[in-house]
Amino acid sequence: MLEVRPAPPLAAATRNARGEASSRALMDVASDVMRLKDLLASRSTSAISRYEYSMLRLLLLGDPRIGPAMPTFVRTCRTLEQVRAFSGKAFPGDSAPETFLDEQFHPLISWFEACYAPSDPHLDEGCPRR
Repeated sequence: MLEVRPAPPLAAATRNARGEASSRALMDVASDVMRLKDLLASRSTSAISRYEYSMLRLLLLGDPRIGPAMPTFVRTCRTLEQVRAFSGKAFPGDSAPETFLDEQFHPLISWFEACYAPSDPHLDEGCPRR
């Protein structure tokens, strides 16, 4: 049985592994996360999709603010082919991969939403200062 573990909590750090300040705007990062989720939901296997998955994955995993909070399967599947193999084992046939993607990306997307539209002052705890 395939085990899916929740992602670790989001990091509020704004420095990369070498201690350099992160220069990407958080909204750009949020846009890339949504693009990655949409790419995975589309089940495309074109060469452009394979390249885009690899580049988005590297870009997002390299961001210390969100890299550790990316879904486990994104952290472990380096290529789109590996994602397809993983989803084939996790979802034989067409059994709800969209629901799985929604569950896996929900904590990350919720964090972005809280950072940009907090309804409660405690929600933006850990969000980088704007």
